[in-house]
Amino acid sequence: MGVPQSRRRPLVVNFLQFVGADWHTLADVMLANTSAAMAREHQEAACGALAALAV
Repeated sequence: MGVPQSRRRPLVVNFLQFVGADWHTLADVMLANTSAAMAREHQEAACGALAALAV
């Protein structure tokens, strides 16, 4: 059933840490490149869909 509403409290996260800016393996590079390519394709498709709606 979970915790009663009167006992719920928000979770506060107050610790953030920078963990790096480089790739460790070839798989990391491939994953980053694939993700970037998919994001570009998604952006292009979304722009095309919005342009089609505007016509």
